[in-house]
Amino acid sequence: MRDCPAFIQILTRDLKGTAREFGTVKEEYAWYDEIRPDGSIAVFVEEGVQLGGQIKYEVEPLTFDSSNLGSIAPDVVEYLSDLRRRVEVRAATSRNPSDILVAILHGTESWGQSGRKSTVYGPDEWESWCRSKGFAVERISVRDIQGRDDTPRLDAIVNPFGEMYPEADPDKETSLTSIVAYVESGGLFVCTAGWPFYYASHRRAHADGTRLKRAFQVDVNDEQWWVDFEPVTQPEGSVRKWGELAHKGGDFHASIWRPVREGYVAVEKALVAAERDGVVLGFLPRGRGGVVLSGMALNGPVEFDKLTSFLETLLLKGHHPKRP
Repeated sequence: MRDCPAFIQILTRDLKGTAREFGTVKEEYAWYDEIRPDGSIAVFVEEGVQLGGQIKYEVEPLTFDSSNLGSIAPDVVEYLSDLRRRVEVRAATSRNPSDILVAILHGTESWGQSGRKSTVYGPDEWESWCRSKGFAVERISVRDIQGRDDTPRLDAIVNPFGEMYPEADPDKETSLTSIVAYVESGGLFVCTAGWPFYYASHRRAHADGTRLKRAFQVDVNDEQWWVDFEPVTQPEGSVRKWGELAHKGGDFHASIWRPVREGYVAVEKALVAAERDGVVLGFLPRGRGGVVLSGMALNGPVEFDKLTSFLETLLLKGHHPKRP
């Protein structure tokens, strides 16, 4: 994404040296855009800036025709050209939501019902979200995960239980093994909160912080004793690929909890913690598929909207089960 305050810079530059110069408006009022999954464009502005270009203090915007736009405002031309390219790319690569099949683990197994850890969103909320976006959706048992399959039927599997997952055999970890095989065969597995696979839902299971690293060779930043509500930021290049995520849920903060460390180069970082080492939202490719990582406690819309916006973009344009 190009720097959207280019439009504001025109006002600021031409007001310099006049009696009504108010400083650098760009720094005072940040604004940004995003291209939505359906190809539409949304432009967001902070309070005090209107889309018509008029800022507070009743400063009138400049007017000019297209013939001299390039000489007067080359930054605007560059931004608009970049925006057009992004719209064209989105239109060319987007999938039809109804063609995408998302499965949600229901956690109702012969050995008991899975509980939740670090999330208030269960299968009901996840199914409602999928249907609101037009995705085909079904609920499955962890035993339904086929494991290694050259043509995965499911585009994605959501584990709605956060740091807990249903495990059929905690000694042999057969369910975790099937999840890894499903991902390597081309599927997308969504870890919704905190330290993935830390808790296995089975009466004989114990908490185990090594499962994630043994399964996918990455580890979390385990320095936290409790959830911290902290600012988040997007790395360079993330906005172009995944859209604007930091503001989702109406806040540039999130409930940070046990995020994967940023040092793992294999992880595509969509959103990171601003005040600690941690991938707040990331995608870990593995084999022909991948894993969604969420270094947050899903306490409300601030976190849920960030995760689902990332997942929606990933499903519509960034990932689908790859064939050999």
